[in-house]
Amino acid sequence: MRAARAAVTDDGEQKSTKADIVADVLRHEIAIGTLPVGADLPSEGRLSERFEVSRPSSREALRLLESEGLIRVARGARGGGKVLLPRLNSVARSLGVYLQMRHAKLGDLYAALLTYEPIAARAIAVHRDPAALSALAQCAAAQEYSTHDRKAYGAHERQFRGLLLQLCGNEVIHAMGALLTEVHERTMQHVTEDIASPPWQAEHFASGVAAKHRLVKLMADGEAAKAERAWRAYLTVYWRRVAAHVGRNREVEIYSTNVPPPSPTASVTNPSRREADDNPLEQDGAQSVTGG
Repeated sequence: MRAARAAVTDDGEQKSTKADIVADVLRHEIAIGTLPVGADLPSEGRLSERFEVSRPSSREALRLLESEGLIRVARGARGGGKVLLPRLNSVARSLGVYLQMRHAKLGDLYAALLTYEPIAARAIAVHRDPAALSALAQCAAAQEYSTHDRKAYGAHERQFRGLLLQLCGNEVIHAMGALLTEVHERTMQHVTEDIASPPWQAEHFASGVAAKHRLVKLMADGEAAKAERAWRAYLTVYWRRVAAHVGRNREVEIYSTNVPPPSPTASVTNPSRREADDNPLEQDGAQSVTGG
C-alpha cells in the first residue's frame, strides 16, 4: 500500500487519510502528556499493529508530526520518533509566510506588538521579581556600550525585548509575543537594508538605552501602569521612525525578492542536533525574537 495522501473532495476540503488519523491520535497524546517531551514513540511496525494500518501509513503519520516539529524521527527498520517541544520560530516562520502572502502591513504588525510587549512590562512591574529585573538591567547596561555599533545595538535590543516577554510570567503573552516579534525580526532584516545610518544615530541609540533604564526603574518601583505606558510610547516612537523611512504601507516581508533562497546543495545542520536546540526562542533571553 502506498503512503497515504490527503484526498480532496469536490468542494476543496481535504478528507482525512489513515495517516492523518494516526497522526492526530499521537498529537493528542503528546498534547495531554501521555507522551511527554523526550518520550520515544513506537516503531513503524508497532504503530501499524496498534492502529491496524500499513507501514507506509505509519511512516506518513510520523512524517506529518516531524514536519510540525513535534517529533524527531530515527530512520531505519527499528526507527521511531522522539517527542520534542515545538520550536516557536518554526511556528513563526509559517505565520510570517501566511502574513506575507496576505500582504499584511508592517504597521499592523507593530499594532499587535503594542498589545503584547507593554502588557509584559506591566506584568513584570506587578511581580517585581529580582531575577527578572536584574536580567533586564544587565541587558540595558550592556546596550549602553554598543551605541556606536548598529549591529551590536540591535542584538541587545532584540535580547531586551525578548526578555520582557520571556520573564513576564504569562506563557500565552510570551508565546504570542515571541511569534510576532520573530516575524518582525525577519522583516526588519530586509527593511533595514533601505535605511541608511543617520548622522545622529549614536544620540538616537543613547535615548533608547535611557528609555530602557527608565523602564527598569519603573518596574522595580512597582509602577505597573507607568511601565506599560512608557514601553508603549517607546514602541510608538520606534515605529514612527521606521515608517518615516520605509512608509506606513510597507508589507511584512520575511522572504525578499532581493535575497535569493539558499542553494539546495548547501550543507545542512545535522538533524541530531535538533534535540539539543529544542526551543531557541525560550533560551538565553529569547535572543532572536525581535528586531532592533
